[in-house]
Parts: sequence; C-alpha cells; structure tokens
Amino acid sequence: MNNIQEKQSFSNKWIWTILLLVLCINTFVVVRHFNTVGSIGLLDLLPFLITVVLTLLFLNFRLEFSINNEGVSYRFFPIHNKMREIKRSEIVKITAIEYSPLLEYGGWGIRRGKTGWAYTISGNKGIFIQLANGKSVLLGTKQSIEQLNEKLNLLAQSEA
Repeated sequence: MNNIQEKQSFSNKWIWTILLLVLCINTFVVVRHFNTVGSIGLLDLLPFLITVVLTLLFLNFRLEFSINNEGVSYRFFPIHNKMREIKRSEIVKITAIEYSPLLEYGGWGIRRGKTGWAYTISGNKGIFIQLANGKSVLLGTKQSIEQLNEKLNLLAQSEA
C-alpha cells in the first residue's frame, strides 16, 4: 500500500526571534516593576503570561497528515486532538500545488480562504483536496511539487 506521510512543526527563525524578543522584554518589565514597586499584580503579569502561553503553543503546534488508498487523515495539534478523516469516496481530486499563503489564506496556521480551509505551518506548497460536497482542504507540505505529484500518481495507479 502506497502512503504519503508528513509531520511539520514551526521552525521559522523569525517566529522564534519575535517570541523570544517579546518574552525578554516582558520579563524585563516585570522584574523592573517588582524591583520598583515591591509587588506584582495579575495585570502586571498578564503580558508576560500571554507571551509564555503563546510560546508554549508554538512549541507544540504540529501538522500531521497521511494520504493512502483509504483517504486522507490530518490534524493540527493541539487544536485537533484526534486525526480528522476524509474518506476516499468524499474526494474528487487531490493535487500538489504552489499557492500564496498571504494572498489566498491570509497567512499560515489554520486559515479559511475563498476555496476552503488551509492547514499550514510554513512555505507555499500544499496538497489541495477537492471534496465532492464542493468544499476543499489544503494541507501545507515541505515536499517538492514534483515529488508529491509522483507519489500521488503512484497512489492513484495503485487504486486502479
């Protein structure tokens, strides 16, 4: 049985640079406030806590998907705890595409675009899944378009 699998996590240096910078600034502000006033209230800690929570979320965000003869399974952890399933009978077409994350979906992550939902971590390559109900799903990938098309063709041939 042919299978396409991928796991991705946020590894963009600019995201980590921004989060670390904001975390350092917030830490400095909290420490300075404590040294000046002698105590810290919840409102004083709020920006720091929000930054810590965002950093922990980005550390845990993970896109996982698998495509095989049965269909497509995917999840964007920790938003989806269980894999979401798209049965082969629900799929009209699967293609590897190059797209514009900012123009077509407004960025990366879980996004709603004109054509449907996108689940992406980085880059501009994806697997576009057209569903029988008129909806679509885009799964971001780090694989090359040529490599994906080759795998998708092998998968389609094994179904016939």
